[in-house]
Amino acid sequence: MKNWIKQGDAYDLEIDLTLEGAPVTDSNLSLIQTAEFCLGDLRQEYKSDGTGTVTFSGGKFRFPLSQSQTFALREGPVMLDIRVKDVSGAVHGLENMIQVTIRDAISRREL
Repeated sequence: MKNWIKQGDAYDLEIDLTLEGAPVTDSNLSLIQTAEFCLGDLRQEYKSDGTGTVTFSGGKFRFPLSQSQTFALREGPVMLDIRVKDVSGAVHGLENMIQVTIRDAISRREL
C-alpha cells in the first residue's frame, strides 16, 4: 500500500489485508460480510453484496478517493483503521493501524 497521499490526488488507494495470518484473496473473500475502512474522517465500507464503495479485485481492497476528499485531509500523519465483520457476525479490528502521510499541495484547484 502507498504510505502517502498528496492533497488533491484522486485514485483508488490499494489496501492489502491479512486476517488471522493469511492474506485476503478471492478464495477466502467470501468469509467477509463487511469491512470498514476509516482514513482520518473518511469512512467507507466493503460489503459482500456489492453495495459498499470499497471494492475488491486483484487481491486488494480499493478505497476510492476523490480530489475533494484528499484536499479535506489535513497535512501530516493520518491513521487508516480497519474492522472486519465475518459471516458468523463476529467483528475483528486489525491489531495495527496503518499510518498514511498526507502531503500538502500548493494548488487548491480541482482538475
